[in-house]
Amino acid sequence: MSPNSECVFRWRYAIPPEKGGWIWWIGPLVIGVTAAGELHPDFLAILLGAFSGFCIRQPLSVLVRAWAHRRQNTSARPYLIWSAIHSLIIAGAGGALLARGYIGTLSFALAALPVFIWDLWLLARGAGRHQAARDIAATAVLALTGPAAYWTCGGGDAPTALLTWLPPALQSAVSVVHMLLRLEQRRWRQLPPLAERLKYGALPLTMHMGALGTALLLFQGRAWFALAALAFALPAAEGLWAVLAPQTGATPKQLGMRQLFVSTASMALIACALTA
Repeated sequence: MSPNSECVFRWRYAIPPEKGGWIWWIGPLVIGVTAAGELHPDFLAILLGAFSGFCIRQPLSVLVRAWAHRRQNTSARPYLIWSAIHSLIIAGAGGALLARGYIGTLSFALAALPVFIWDLWLLARGAGRHQAARDIAATAVLALTGPAAYWTCGGGDAPTALLTWLPPALQSAVSVVHMLLRLEQRRWRQLPPLAERLKYGALPLTMHMGALGTALLLFQGRAWFALAALAFALPAAEGLWAVLAPQTGATPKQLGMRQLFVSTASMALIACALTA
């Protein structure tokens, strides 16, 4: 292998550096498979398509920023190659699903396209960081891996398909706003009074309570109702703790790993709630 080819095959060219975003599509994907109760060969197309659909943002975002700011980027080749690789995987997965008759599942990709274009537009303007609306929209479309996995694994119940999408999408959306609060708290030089902390945390706490209430309604009457309640009570407790005991000295990595743990636990509980 030549030195140039070695340079191309590095994770930083092909894989997004953000660790927290992975749970936005992997969590619903696992929930969908769990709800279906079995694996099916068609699921491989969903897995590969979702993986490359998530990862292609990394090389394309670098190329878009370089183009928008007219940078003479001599190292664009790896990003171009990985953009092409991910595009081929996405096209192959879409072709396989089309051949198998999953027209409805393919429509999810069309739902994701406007959000993806919006994201690249923000990056081109240099405004890609801390965009809550964009990130919430992204969680909604990435959570569509839930019903996509459910249907390709043999699931056929429409209410259950909804449960593989809406609860994890809600959980992820709340986690976005929660993390923005945590990152804001890092800039505090001293701990403000409780009343001021509650003011800053009003939106995240309201969203936590709304997500919990929605989950209780959606899972009402199901055998594992308590697990679904716990899946949203856990992030809500974390949200309340963020207001009562802000981690003003924590690094973004520490905050991100903490939130990743809470989100993963919540997704796992949702998956368990759908096994019955």
